[in-house]
Amino acid sequence: MIYRKLTIISFIFMAQLAVANPMWHESDESVQKNAKVKAEANQDLMVRGLKSFKDDVYSDQVAEKTVLTPVQKHQAMVWSLTFDEEKRYLFLMQNRSGLYYGKVTLSPVDILGLNARSDEERQHFAAISAKQESQKIAQNLAWNAAFTKAYRQMTQGTPVIRPFNYAKFSPYHYQPVQLKQGDVLDLFTDISTPISGAFSDLIELLEKHPGVQLNVYFVSGKITDKAIQQWANTQALPANWVKNKRVTLNHGGSEYSALKVANKRVPLLILVRGNHASTLDLGRF
Repeated sequence: MIYRKLTIISFIFMAQLAVANPMWHESDESVQKNAKVKAEANQDLMVRGLKSFKDDVYSDQVAEKTVLTPVQKHQAMVWSLTFDEEKRYLFLMQNRSGLYYGKVTLSPVDILGLNARSDEERQHFAAISAKQESQKIAQNLAWNAAFTKAYRQMTQGTPVIRPFNYAKFSPYHYQPVQLKQGDVLDLFTDISTPISGAFSDLIELLEKHPGVQLNVYFVSGKITDKAIQQWANTQALPANWVKNKRVTLNHGGSEYSALKVANKRVPLLILVRGNHASTLDLGRF
């Protein structure tokens, strides 16, 4: 009688354990079957060499017992997640995912997608992420276009980067013109004349010789003061030099016509030293 009573108690105890933990009454065959079902549902993961998948949410993390705060509910709305998905994200970040991705800028959608338990779940979060990312990219492109337009209007064509200086590769580059205190350089050019490379070297030379003055003459008769100002900005001409009259910007059509120089053409640079004037090769700067 006592043996029978103990047997019944043992049976009841084992049954309770089985209810509390289903794995107690699952056969090896059942366990293998469930593992196979999980693997088949996560083929995109398995084909990449993973033999088994272990979810990063554990049995002590129960969604039904978890109450979201207002902040967490708001986060779910921001990222288009259900409350259950938000809870799973919070669980994941308490575990290995928090260590792996805690210091990386990933959205809750990214974390859930990385920890997807099936191909279907992974595709679900991929669709949410793609929709959000497409809006982000469209906003970035629209903003960049608006900024570029506003910046161009503000700078009126002033380049951010000075044009490449090809003149530095000229064979004359290492035989620079020797300037002296009191020298005057007269440069005859036009708005459309390609001179950026030589002019930048000329500016560098003037920086080394503060006692030299530069007069720039624009030979076209139809050029406006605004166009001259834009040209100066394009050449990165120091504004204080113009203000202090060290560099002058002039309408020079008549002066150019009066020059008695054979085969003259712009750009033309003339060095005036005392009473003597001579033409200079711009390639030597």
